[in-house]
Amino acid sequence: MKVKNVNSNAKKTEERIKDSFIKLLSKKKEINQITVTELVNDADLTRSSFYTHYDNLYEVARDIQNDTIAEFVSDNQEFNNYDDCKGARC
Repeated sequence: MKVKNVNSNAKKTEERIKDSFIKLLSKKKEINQITVTELVNDADLTRSSFYTHYDNLYEVARDIQNDTIAEFVSDNQEFNNYDDCKGARC
């Protein structure tokens, strides 16, 4: 996995990649039916931009999965306070 840049342009590029991936996945239903060329065309990026951020499409999927889990956990205080609830009803 690539080392993540933290500047705002890098984040915007990664968001464009992830948005296009989600869009294409919703149409095609399977990751193995999506190509990097198709994704970068949809995101209006170059292949080199894609490969600056990700090694392959599975890394994009993993990044989206991690983002979704982090958002879910942060939105649910019950999960954040789980250690405080051991054995008790929260």
